[in-house]
Amino acid sequence: MMRGDVDLADFNPQNKAEKIFIKLYKEIITTMYKVIQATCNNGNLILSEKLSDEWEGKSFKVILVETDEIEVKKQRFFEFVDQHSFTLPDNYEFNREELYEK
Repeated sequence: MMRGDVDLADFNPQNKAEKIFIKLYKEIITTMYKVIQATCNNGNLILSEKLSDEWEGKSFKVILVETDEIEVKKQRFFEFVDQHSFTLPDNYEFNREELYEK
């Protein structure tokens, strides 16, 4: 059984489109990915955890996203929300008709 709970062992492609579909399907379901933290030290990435043996000998495409920058943007967002927020009285009720009258 292949990943994705589809059994292609008994499937016999009848035309070129079906053969292409099977090829693409196999490529998609066998694509592996992992999100992991790393630290750059003297130009080398030091991973926060050891990779399992299934990754051994494989080549990777690496996308670097600076986590500190994400945290800074998140903090700015929450500061903005805090500056532009206010407390409503306990007895406040939203009145849509009143909103449209103005």
